[in-house]
Amino acid sequence: MKFKSLLCLAFFSLMLIFNVGCGKKKGSKKNVANTNIVHTTNLRKKRAIKSAAKNNNKAEVEKMLAALPKNERAKMEKLLKKAEKKKENEEDEKMPKWFKPNQEVKDLVDKASKALRMDLSDEEKIKAIEDLEGIDHPIVLEVVNEALDEPNEEVREAALDAIMEIGDPVIVPTVEKALDDESPDIREYALDALMDINDESINKPLMKALDDENEDVRDNAVDTMLYIEEPCIIPSLTKAITSDDQDIREKAIITIEDISDPRAVDALIDKGLLSDDDELREDALDSIEFITDQEFKDYNDARTWWDQHRDTFKFDE
Repeated sequence: MKFKSLLCLAFFSLMLIFNVGCGKKKGSKKNVANTNIVHTTNLRKKRAIKSAAKNNNKAEVEKMLAALPKNERAKMEKLLKKAEKKKENEEDEKMPKWFKPNQEVKDLVDKASKALRMDLSDEEKIKAIEDLEGIDHPIVLEVVNEALDEPNEEVREAALDAIMEIGDPVIVPTVEKALDDESPDIREYALDALMDINDESINKPLMKALDDENEDVRDNAVDTMLYIEEPCIIPSLTKAITSDDQDIREKAIITIEDISDPRAVDALIDKGLLSDDDELREDALDSIEFITDQEFKDYNDARTWWDQHRDTFKFDE
């Protein structure tokens, strides 16, 4: 199993297992201090399990998966399936990116387009759109964009199914359009189409999703970043680090510290250590020390050291 699938499973399981006690508590300074200690310890535990995942400890990952509530387990299984598909795509990456659509493909696209414009039932429209699945070519985008204007949510969802395996920046405008949908389920699902795209253009929809009013949409945005884990998403992770949602902040920090790019450390220093939030500063400092294998007192200490070593620093492989 590919490392990222294990990483996703291990991390998300940990988010549930170690979430208790992470929030601030009202009371004495002693209680607040104790809470912060627990919080930092939990973050380090998550990192430790993440490291174990790199060793392909499948049994441990499966154990954590089995311990999840049914709805959370379903999310993890979904990510696992996507990771398996991603591996298959990577094995086939020597093949040409786009094929030349034959007449059969063109006919299917034309049929779906006509179905949307005719006075047909929603079931008939969905059937025509479902026939586009497996084409995985930009030729379907015009029809998908048309279908996203349909009043029936199931039709719009079927349209998104048709772009899930394209994995190219060409779909970004379509994802952005779906993020304006009235249904939070559609907005959340649209983000899944970005998971196989390693391109900076995906930051626009990701950052848009981080501002969504729906918690599940925001959460899936950072889940998508965790799955991608490439330098191209540093702008989105930088935004996520300052989220009001503690879980999102923690996921962003856990993700960004595994990206071997100086901009990742810049984000932790400038956004994390300068935050007014005590826990965020503590998490950011802990992460910076983990990356650099150094100890720092505060922002000025970390910034001074990093400015001196940024151009020559060697990230762990």
